[in-house]
Amino acid sequence: MRSEENAVSTEGSAYVEGQVRTDGGDFVGRDKIIYETHYHYVERPDSDAPYLAHSLPPHHVPREAELAELRALLLGDERQVAVTALRGMGGVGKTTLAIALCHDRQVIDAFPDGILWATLGPQADILNAQAAWGDALGHDLSSLPDAEARAARLRSLLHNQRCLLVLDDVWDTAHLPSLQVGGPGCATLVTTRERKVAQKVGIAHDLDVLNPEQAIALLERWAGEIAEDEKAVAGELARRLGYLPLALALAGAQAQDGEAWDDLLAAFHDAQGTDVTLLDLDDPEMRDESLVLTFKLSLERLGDALPQHFAKLGVFDAGREAPFTVEAAAAVWEMKPIEAKKILGRLVRAALLNKEGENYSLHLLLGVITHVVGWMRRYGEPLRHATAPTIWRLHSVLVESGKSQK
Repeated sequence: MRSEENAVSTEGSAYVEGQVRTDGGDFVGRDKIIYETHYHYVERPDSDAPYLAHSLPPHHVPREAELAELRALLLGDERQVAVTALRGMGGVGKTTLAIALCHDRQVIDAFPDGILWATLGPQADILNAQAAWGDALGHDLSSLPDAEARAARLRSLLHNQRCLLVLDDVWDTAHLPSLQVGGPGCATLVTTRERKVAQKVGIAHDLDVLNPEQAIALLERWAGEIAEDEKAVAGELARRLGYLPLALALAGAQAQDGEAWDDLLAAFHDAQGTDVTLLDLDDPEMRDESLVLTFKLSLERLGDALPQHFAKLGVFDAGREAPFTVEAAAAVWEMKPIEAKKILGRLVRAALLNKEGENYSLHLLLGVITHVVGWMRRYGEPLRHATAPTIWRLHSVLVESGKSQK
């Protein structure tokens, strides 16, 4: 019979805080992951301070060096500005690293008055984000009709506070002023794929892809332990994927669903050729192509009408701050909730959806793609932000997959 208690469990250099088993079994719930890293992971602060950061995804692989560099920018004695940008291509893991930072004991202790989080995206809802921050701080901003007035109120509320403000997935510099509302004791972290946004912030940290060891670890988080005689094939697949976290998750999900590593690698050989150099794979365009190909293989493996169901989820905003329920998906798909739950489960297992508790959400990049499909169906013209080549290629794959199922 197992027993449970709230405790801090350590294994080597790992720290996991929260509810754990005390009989030597696996960690329960989200704490089942052993974080082999030197930072002190905290599920959430013990205080009543506002805390809007999300939980770490269940397949999270720690990026200790990157976390330490980012923490130093935010907390270091030599920090000269209050705003830091984390920049990188779509799918590289910016949001996950920012979430990990918000669960770091040093960061939590440095900002005792709370952590506020807002996911913006290409269709940023500034008023809603400001309202959420106001609610977290105990103030209703609904009587203030515009972003300028709400920003002024938030600046007043935060003037003497020590808070960390996280602006996730910022596409447009025009969205920054209304949420850069921290006082002198606050710091702001901006995640973005846009160079112009990072330049506007002033100090930026460029996030690269995973290293080979982290890439294999992420594949194993999804697919289980890789046999020794298959590790060379999995390593070559990871290299072909450009070590991009989102592409690795999609591939790992396919392996977990029964696809052999040899077959996955063969698909990339067919598409990319057998002679692909490290220089080729360091090219952002090649990494984009690897993501597009992995997305295509994921949709093909779904078969039936699931790609069309996935596309229809574009009615929901992307990101963990815009969750939807089984009932909401069932309404969109015009089916019973019990049927919708089965489809959602398949999309989660395919790494196409996130699941947290009883809620589901779209990955920020994949959410943009489904939103583009919905917009095109309704208006027959592209969204302004959808001109990014990667998004258009992913969009085309989704559209063609849907056509093939008709």
